[in-house]
Amino acid sequence: MPEFFNQTEIKSRGWSPGLIARLLGEPDLLRRNPAYRRAARTKLWKAARVIAGEQHADFIAYQSKRRTRQEASLAVAARKRTELMAETEKVA
Repeated sequence: MPEFFNQTEIKSRGWSPGLIARLLGEPDLLRRNPAYRRAARTKLWKAARVIAGEQHADFIAYQSKRRTRQEASLAVAARKRTELMAETEKVA
């Protein structure tokens, strides 16, 4: 496991920018951007803090709501796909 996570890695673990700000706060370390020398510094948070934050009640509640929203979106997309297929069969 890495010692630090950058913001992109944290977001890939299911965090939102607002949740990062609220639960993790300021980064533990700022490093020069590895891709662009003049770009903003890369923000890094200790992995232990991120993992501990994932046990927080707010993070768990956010993940639950996120799953519900994703399931609803998938259901709507499937319904629309079925309706579209039915419409194209009528035309053909």
